[in-house]
Amino acid sequence: MQPLMSDKELECVAPMRVHCTRNYLHYGDFLKHPVRFPTGGKNRILKSDARRSIADSQFSDYILRTYGPKRSRKLNLRQFKSDIENSVKLRRWFRTLGIRGFSYRLGSEFVFRYPLHSKTDLRFGLFFFDDLFYPPKVRRYFQRQCDPHILTGGTGGAICLGFALGRKMGPDWALLTLQSDYMFRRPSYVRDHIRGWQRVLLSEVVQAARKDGAARILMAGASDQADCRDPRFSSAGDAPESWKILYDGTAAFFDMVPVQWRKPINVQVINNLQPVNTDRFYVKEIA
Repeated sequence: MQPLMSDKELECVAPMRVHCTRNYLHYGDFLKHPVRFPTGGKNRILKSDARRSIADSQFSDYILRTYGPKRSRKLNLRQFKSDIENSVKLRRWFRTLGIRGFSYRLGSEFVFRYPLHSKTDLRFGLFFFDDLFYPPKVRRYFQRQCDPHILTGGTGGAICLGFALGRKMGPDWALLTLQSDYMFRRPSYVRDHIRGWQRVLLSEVVQAARKDGAARILMAGASDQADCRDPRFSSAGDAPESWKILYDGTAAFFDMVPVQWRKPINVQVINNLQPVNTDRFYVKEIA
């Protein structure tokens, strides 16, 4: 299968739409103790000064050194305080999802490297950006990666941690594919850091669907996803256990109900591959 565009065409890729930014300043015990901010009324101070007056552990020192855009020397105290407050709220939310949590930007309308089916008009992903916080090893790992599925020209060089593809069908949103390239054959510290990404992504998609006025979300199961595999790279057969956890396990976590849909839907998202029609879906009412 040939990529959709060559590297020379990346400059023409439209920027993806960013829905929200979650800068999660969780590292060691940093969020467990109140931060002693310097007095004096200045909002922007040198990071070196902030490290001397604020840092009280290796964790807070690293967060201060790496906070904000790459190679930035100054710290915006107002934004830093806001990110700490939001991180405390995020920690509570991540705990409801049963995961540790991580930083990301939620993006949509990005361009896939391979030709998708013409009706695949839902595209959501969780993206690594270098100006967000990540532990040292995780940050260095993603800085060296090239996204295998998303055209980075439209994402500002970001890396997709996990994505969902699907289609709108009137008042319904159908999620047909969930995938993360970083949960398989990757270092354990990377997998552990983004573990539970599918719960985060589905939570964000539910919120986006509700704002859009959608009535319900449908999601295909692992058994039908197994039939969507490209025969050149994978032989037909039962869905792997990891796929059952990804699709069926996620549906169970969100109390999605298995139903026989009113008519079969093609759950194949890649163009030029054989259609896979099914009427078996998990459904979540959101209206």
